[in-house]
Amino acid sequence: MIYSFAGFEVALFVSGEARNPRHDAPMALLLALFTATILYVAVQYLVIHILPAAMNSSKPVADGAQLILGSAGASLIAGGALISAFGYLSANMLHTPRLTFAMAEQGDFPAFFGVVHSRFRTPSLSIVAFATLVFIFSTAGDFKLNATLAAVSRIFVYASIAAAVPVLRRKTSQADAFRVRGGTFFTVGALVFSGVLTLGIPARGWVFMLAASFLALLNWFWIRHKSQSFKEVPTSAPHQPH
Repeated sequence: MIYSFAGFEVALFVSGEARNPRHDAPMALLLALFTATILYVAVQYLVIHILPAAMNSSKPVADGAQLILGSAGASLIAGGALISAFGYLSANMLHTPRLTFAMAEQGDFPAFFGVVHSRFRTPSLSIVAFATLVFIFSTAGDFKLNATLAAVSRIFVYASIAAAVPVLRRKTSQADAFRVRGGTFFTVGALVFSGVLTLGIPARGWVFMLAASFLALLNWFWIRHKSQSFKEVPTSAPHQPH
């Protein structure tokens, strides 16, 4: 479920380039989630009621379409799946490097991730690093493993964002921002829901999360040490005229 609904939040990565994100982003996110829910439930309903032993099929949607529309329908669904996967990867190549670029720009990540291409004005090194990681994970692991790792990481990302809501509201109480009423209720609900989902994380998912957390902790210590070293650099005394 987490894997299927994941990705709606990435539209916010480019909010700095939007004309009126405070007004448009909440409605766009709600409409996207509503549309995806209706589509997923409809597809699931049709597959379960049309395809016998759907759980044993490696491509249940395509097999269900073949029973209804014949081989042409199965080919159409398979082609649509390929186009969807290509679009998903293309969108990730666009927005994910912006995250590491922004972190590097703010000093929270190694500076080379913030390098901008002289001609295309894109975060070129961040794009190359992300593409390399995608290639490594796609060739070294299967779909089930990668889907599990993606879902597990998002559980912790979503939980940390939910936990940050009351803190940010308290620190920026006067900010002109979009605020949903009952924020504390949604925060507690999200954390409880995330906690329940963690009970189903497999062992290799925990290994991945511990490794990622360790790398993040090393990065945090490095950034902290770098900022402290910068603050401790003594300034030269002003030149005194003779």
